[in-house]
Amino acid sequence: MAKTFLVVDDEVRIGEILEDLIHDTFGEDSKVLKALNGKDALAQFGAEKHVDLIFLDIIMPEINGIKFIETLRTEMGSNTPVLVVSASVEEAQEKTSKYTNVSYISKPIMKEEFDQKVMEIFKA
Repeated sequence: MAKTFLVVDDEVRIGEILEDLIHDTFGEDSKVLKALNGKDALAQFGAEKHVDLIFLDIIMPEINGIKFIETLRTEMGSNTPVLVVSASVEEAQEKTSKYTNVSYISKPIMKEEFDQKVMEIFKA
């Protein structure tokens, strides 16, 4: 069965790169939802029946990645896996360490690291 992904990043090019990597790894039938900020992402997540993995930037307008995770976990009660995509992984880890099921990958995104991280998430 095809997987559904939510890509949340205010940089359009990063979203396109992630979408390409998702299709390369999981096949063209994978569903990729995209949002440019946390507010739109929360709306899309709420409207979608099931999301297998969320790729999330931290620094974004409207609702940032930290607030997105907080809302996802506390208000929406979801433990959907989140893969934080950040140029500053250590800082992102510090800010999100209290939340479960959150992994990290650094920008620029390398295919080998991408494949390793998503496979770890889906094996868990």
